[in-house]
Amino acid sequence: MYAARLTKDKGLENYMNLAAKMPGITFYIAGGSGELTEKVKEMEAKHSNLKYLGSLPRKDLFAKFQEVDYLMLPSIWYENNPMIIIEAMAFGLPVIGSRMGGIPELLEDGRGFLFDPYTEGDDLRLLTELADLPIEEYRNVARKARAFAQQLSFDHYYEKLARVLPQLKVTAHQTIQSSTLNIHH
Repeated sequence: MYAARLTKDKGLENYMNLAAKMPGITFYIAGGSGELTEKVKEMEAKHSNLKYLGSLPRKDLFAKFQEVDYLMLPSIWYENNPMIIIEAMAFGLPVIGSRMGGIPELLEDGRGFLFDPYTEGDDLRLLTELADLPIEEYRNVARKARAFAQQLSFDHYYEKLARVLPQLKVTAHQTIQSSTLNIHH
């Protein structure tokens, strides 16, 4: 499943091309706007295994996470910290992502699967391999992904920073007061 803006920078064209090369797999696209909207509709008309879902409300998107095997974000540009990956991981949905920007950091340590979007056929190779992934290995990736996503929070990062930089250990109230004072100067 692909869930992002319908734009070239997200690697959507590569994702749709995979559908053409792998007719036995259903490829879902969720997203409501972008320069590729018409192309998505055209590709859906050509390929029976490509399903355009349109823009989904969050509850419907999360429900779809329970029905699919993977979320794929094949970005061809440097993503920072894609929220869609974290959301999928929180649901225990394994993610396939491009080795670009912040995506590898989210999926490292066996929490997901990576491919190089600029190496021709690397995405196809990975999807072919994943078709034969043993169920226990799949479940292990899903568990690691969910555990990682569940520990992402402001409090968690603050605790980590406080251990590394003890001088930053101040109360939230002091932090707000300091920020307010700095803004007015």
